[in-house]
Amino acid sequence: MKKLLLLLVVLFTGISSAQNYEGVVSSYLTANRSALGLQPEDVSDFVINAQSYSQSMNVDNVYVSQRFEGIEILNSSSPMAIKNNEVVVANLSFTAGLQNKINTVTPAITAETAINKAANQLGLSSP
Repeated sequence: MKKLLLLLVVLFTGISSAQNYEGVVSSYLTANRSALGLQPEDVSDFVINAQSYSQSMNVDNVYVSQRFEGIEILNSSSPMAIKNNEVVVANLSFTAGLQNKINTVTPAITAETAINKAANQLGLSSP
């Protein structure tokens, strides 16, 4: 029973200490958009994929990816170091002028067709 209680305390402590940095990231991207050569729509949709605390650097490392209409952009993962609710270092991999580079957000084939084609390619029977 004591082990279970200890485990619950550790889990809830870890969950409660995690912070939501969406506002900090959004403010940074909006304030630095022009200097980074990005358009408003390039920074309006993003997702925080992961975050961790660096005890040696005393910062929260946050990993942000660019999205377009909710679809995550490949190779856009961008690490940011946040200290005192301020981005102190950012290595942005966002694509500039993204809206002009996207030709569709509608899939060319259905999920079922994709699975069947993959199964056929691997020599498996269709599910």
